[in-house]
Amino acid sequence: MTDESSLPTRRSLLASIGGVGAFGAAGAKTLASLSDEEGVSGDLQAGSVNVDVTCDGCNVKDGRLQLGLGSISPGESNSKTLQLSVPEGTNPVRLWFRTGCPPVPDPLGAALEARVAVRPNCDDAKRRYPLGDEWISFSELRREFHGGIRLDDPDDPCLGAGEQLCLDVEYRLPEDATGVVGAETGLVLDFYAQQCRHVSENDVESPFPDEECPAAECPDCVKLGKLEVSDDQLSIRTYDFDEQYGEFEGDDAYELEVFTVTNKEEEGNNQETVCASVGVLKDGSESAAPPICKVDVKGGDVTETYDIDPPTTRTRGEVCSDPEGNNASGKRPAISNLTVYVCSEEVGADG
Repeated sequence: MTDESSLPTRRSLLASIGGVGAFGAAGAKTLASLSDEEGVSGDLQAGSVNVDVTCDGCNVKDGRLQLGLGSISPGESNSKTLQLSVPEGTNPVRLWFRTGCPPVPDPLGAALEARVAVRPNCDDAKRRYPLGDEWISFSELRREFHGGIRLDDPDDPCLGAGEQLCLDVEYRLPEDATGVVGAETGLVLDFYAQQCRHVSENDVESPFPDEECPAAECPDCVKLGKLEVSDDQLSIRTYDFDEQYGEFEGDDAYELEVFTVTNKEEEGNNQETVCASVGVLKDGSESAAPPICKVDVKGGDVTETYDIDPPTTRTRGEVCSDPEGNNASGKRPAISNLTVYVCSEEVGADG
């Protein structure tokens, strides 16, 4: 529990990035090689073109590189570096990489902010993507770069024998992203090498198909259920809805999970909940639940509405009662009920 001016503890807010399996052992290692006109491979390839990929906390699975980024708390930032080098005695190459599509929905990926930087010769000079100092969501970055990014500089093309470049993945979690406690996401990368002598620079094209990642679809935002807050206080646990509506009426598969709360202290040390981060479970699983598109928070005589865009299975941060709901003090009143809306699982449902 917290008072209204504080945030949940660091321990309670650790989010795991790279949750797809156990990613990597301690220490940097050469984990993959790119052979002529091929993608990433688990073994060093023989032949005229080799590119070694070295990084800390990485693994190769099914021919794809999985980059584990560890745990992060709101307000923290970090980065991971992949080093790509061309061994002596091999031919110059052009290099591309692309990101795997994010899951839909992806609560942590939607809250996390990221960018990538390419450093020729692994020095301080950087080419950043997106351009400049802009940050985009981790999910957006994965969608944006799914079509591929060229790593060697087209104005000074090809990476020669003995040369290297570094790819930095920079990421941060905003301080208000308290709703992602316990959430996981991951980053999968594909690399591609092409011998420069085989294709002239004027004829170079990306080896990756121009395709878009699937996006969350929400043709109808419909009312799932309402939770009445007992004794003006929420606890960090799961709750059954007191009422369910429409296609969800009478279906006990759905629950509301409370991840964090903010309380205000009233006379007599009574704790009243004024803010909470919440998510939806179906059959006990967040991944099976429909994404949330809206949350109504009733406090006093005012209902505050939070639109969740893009829709996801939990709120990005805490949703709160409106201070105007308590005309007497101007402070946030206790939450009296929460109503959750989700993207309909029925085609053509009436929202």
